[in-house]
Amino acid sequence: DVDPRRSRLDITHYKRISREEIKRMEELANKIVLDNIPVKTTFMDRKEAEQRYGFRIYQGGVVPGNKLRIVEIEGVDVEACGGTHCESTLEVGYIKILRSERVQDGVERLVYTSGINAVKEVSAMEDILLQSCEILGVPMERLPKTVERFFQEWKKQRKVIEELEEKIGEYKKYMLMNRFRKVGDYQVLIEEMEGTPKELMTTADNLVGDNTIVVLLNRDGYILCKCGKNVDIDMVSLLRTVGKGGGRRDMAQGKFLGNIEEVKEKLKKEIEKLCKNQ
Repeated sequence: DVDPRRSRLDITHYKRISREEIKRMEELANKIVLDNIPVKTTFMDRKEAEQRYGFRIYQGGVVPGNKLRIVEIEGVDVEACGGTHCESTLEVGYIKILRSERVQDGVERLVYTSGINAVKEVSAMEDILLQSCEILGVPMERLPKTVERFFQEWKKQRKVIEELEEKIGEYKKYMLMNRFRKVGDYQVLIEEMEGTPKELMTTADNLVGDNTIVVLLNRDGYILCKCGKNVDIDMVSLLRTVGKGGGRRDMAQGKFLGNIEEVKEKLKKEIEKLCKNQ
């Protein structure tokens, strides 16, 4: 996306640019700015320019024509360029590199800003840091260690939650195994169940056997139909008798329409009808 407050520079580099390298580049760039070096612009014949400066003047690409506009920051850089330039490096103002991106192998993109826009970016970053310190109740110098501690605690809690969810899943499976009913050649379960679509999917995966049909619904209107490999009933077609959705022959999910008890009864009758027709 084009942002007039930011600029981009693509450079060749054999690996991802580290934070330390970015900091070093910022320091060097801002030192050149503060040195207030004159920016000289002259017109030269191409041959003369190449003899004096070499082919480094084409860093930004080859410039057409026999007469070249040469822009030079004495002792720092020189390039053939037709763009607008300041008369001194000090005019650029403070430079802030916001991030680096990998464009392709061997090409890194630096996104940066300067002058008052750079000051605004740094101020915005400072606001985020101060807000984070207020939320966590720590001074700024302790923020990294505090965030790291919370992150490690979160990972431990997530692991505990996952283990509990697994145990709950096993318990649900045990409770639901006794609720299957034989319809034709199949064992069928049509059950309302609390949980997210992901949780219902996990439960269905645990319950489905070769000759089973499992239909799980929740109070949010979500419905999941799943069957085993020996079941000759299309789950997408079954689901669409009571709602909208999609999937595969052996698994469909979507939204059911109407009262949940009426939907369950309709699904039961539809499966019975399909089994009779086989």
